[in-house]
Amino acid sequence: MNKRTFLSLVVIALTTTSVFGQNSDTQKFHFGLKASPNFNWLRVDEQGWESDGSRIGMSYGLMTEFAITKNYAFATGLEINYRGGKFKGQRFAKDTSLVFAEANVIQKLQYVEIPIGLKLKTNEIGYITYYGLFGLLPGVLVKASEDVDFSDNRFEDLEKNGNQSNFYAFNAHLNVGAGIEYNIGGSTSVTAGIHYNNGLLDIYKGPKNQDLSAQLRTDAIVLNLGIFF
Repeated sequence: MNKRTFLSLVVIALTTTSVFGQNSDTQKFHFGLKASPNFNWLRVDEQGWESDGSRIGMSYGLMTEFAITKNYAFATGLEINYRGGKFKGQRFAKDTSLVFAEANVIQKLQYVEIPIGLKLKTNEIGYITYYGLFGLLPGVLVKASEDVDFSDNRFEDLEKNGNQSNFYAFNAHLNVGAGIEYNIGGSTSVTAGIHYNNGLLDIYKGPKNQDLSAQLRTDAIVLNLGIFF
């Protein structure tokens, strides 16, 4: 991971925390940790290509919330997210040739992301609070690799082939979800929910001379699990 990029994102997250934390003495600040399995897939827009299923990923990191009112909060944090998906179709078999071959591709992408959202919460019912979330999930790409299985035995398959240069550095998702928080004592609560990440941007930049004008977008269904202190 590029250390300068990671440190810059940490500074942004901490600055955001400081600004919102100083707005009012009555605002409540919640801090927590999360580890969330997710199901990722790629939306493919290119003749001769098609999505070929999902792959299981994982995100983990920090959660922070700043109460705006009793039932509304600004939600942010900092997390590492493993995305990607599978697709298949015609692809150039060699960089130096003009030969197409059918290929099955597993694309793996790693992002550092800072969620920005509005969280709507019910009053506590028993020990449970229900929530809904709507926001954005911007991220910076820090690693990319692919596994390629060519149908033509004349061409060598690829495994863990680094291809970060084929993708734009920035990505963003619409992030919506709902779930519950269960109070286990004092300010400590565990949370679980289902979130949907809808990719807003084309992440694929090339090589266009090989894969024509292909566009890829990342989507995911996330099982959001965490604990607030």
